[in-house]
Amino acid sequence: MNEHEYYDNGCLETATAPVYNNFGTGDLVSWAADDDIGIVTEVLLDTGAHERYYIQWSVDTRASGWHGAHKSLILLNSVRVAQASP
Repeated sequence: MNEHEYYDNGCLETATAPVYNNFGTGDLVSWAADDDIGIVTEVLLDTGAHERYYIQWSVDTRASGWHGAHKSLILLNSVRVAQASP
C-alpha cells in the first residue's frame, strides 16, 4: 500500500493526496465528512491491520471503534509533537 491508498469498507481506494496513517494514542482527530472530533485511545502495533486506530468520537459516539487510515480522517493535534517541543 502506498501513501495515497486506504481501505474503505474493505475495498482498496486511492486518494489524490497522501493519506496520513501515523496516528498515536492521545491524538486529536477529525472526521471531515461530518466534522466529528475524536481522540485516538488505542493503536494496534500490527502494521498489516487495516483498522489500527481505536477512536472515541465526541459527537456521534455510536461511531466510536476501530478505524483505519482514510482520506476523511484528519490529524488536528498530536500529543507526541507537543511533548517533543521545548
